[in-house]
Amino acid sequence: ASVPGLPRFWVGLVGYLTYEMVSFFEPVPCIIDDEKPLAHFIIPDEIIIFDNIRNTLLAISIAFTDDEKTPDKSYETSKARIGAMLENMKKHVTFNDTTPAESGLSLYAKQKPEVFLENVRRTKEYIMAGDIIQAVISQPFICDDAPDLLNRYRAQRYINPSPYLFFMHMNDMALVGSSPETMVRLENRVATLRPIAGTRKRGESEQEDRRLADELLSDEKERAEHLMLVDLGRNDLGRIAETGTVQVTDLMVVERYSHVMHLVSSITCDLEDGFDAWDLLAATFPAGTLSGAPKVRAMEIISELEKDPRGPYGGAVGYISFNGNMDMAITIRTACVESGKLTVRAGAGIVADSVPEHELAETVNKAMAIQKALQLMHRNSKTPEENR
Repeated sequence: ASVPGLPRFWVGLVGYLTYEMVSFFEPVPCIIDDEKPLAHFIIPDEIIIFDNIRNTLLAISIAFTDDEKTPDKSYETSKARIGAMLENMKKHVTFNDTTPAESGLSLYAKQKPEVFLENVRRTKEYIMAGDIIQAVISQPFICDDAPDLLNRYRAQRYINPSPYLFFMHMNDMALVGSSPETMVRLENRVATLRPIAGTRKRGESEQEDRRLADELLSDEKERAEHLMLVDLGRNDLGRIAETGTVQVTDLMVVERYSHVMHLVSSITCDLEDGFDAWDLLAATFPAGTLSGAPKVRAMEIISELEKDPRGPYGGAVGYISFNGNMDMAITIRTACVESGKLTVRAGAGIVADSVPEHELAETVNKAMAIQKALQLMHRNSKTPEENR
């Protein structure tokens, strides 16, 4: 249950699901790496919550009880841990400057351009045959000499701020990202999807910004693709919604971010009795904006064309609270480091009139945005405006 004075999340699971988790929810074959987890969650017992609006910090220690500890002992232990957390926060932390070698780091495509181009052509053949309307085809990019991801996360906050900023270090793997898109949210048994589809760059002036926004709103192709994904989201929520509660609360609203603007819609429903956050996750995973439509057939084609696991890309990252709430972002604009190697994955939505070379360029541009963050890690002394 919710506790007065505490935020939406204060105890529960924090982590991520890989794209391949879909094989547990839908009859879709996936390439799975048996040496890597399909999902990784932790239950943090010490939490520091920073409120950006009130500019306050909240330190929380979870008092778990067992056969050896009474509630009173657990409470006293947690109080002591909070004291230690507050003392640690008073310490001055010095971040190492980025070395010249790090500033020159670069990504390279793991596969030849011809492979991606052929995958786009084959996807278009499936579209022309009537199998699907759209599919998101992706490719991996590699950096063999991985940088310090904590520094990269700090740079990302300035270079590409987004609603979901995250840095996770779990065992031998680190994940850092800046995702703009909600996968699914559940708060007080109200579920929300926020599909994003349709993009323009930000203008150099207010006048150009408005012109580009009007251009985006009037683009029939962008609108058609967006409406298709809204319908897909309504269908997904309908699987677990109380009858008659699915509604589109915002339709094709322009949202502006640091470098781009997107068309965004919001779809909500009341969760039907008997369903919980896990049922909602199973009904909506993965997001249609990272798979395609119809979703199951699009994912079958993705499994056929992409020869290696997507891993975290296209999955979900966030929390599932023990009070029933959930907030999961789509894992995009994200870097993953394992065994000293950094991997970024980027995709493009393929439709009937897609030009393969343009779609290839889109994936490269998305990867290069993350490369920019790699090359500009050490930006502590500059303001957000200087970093744009």
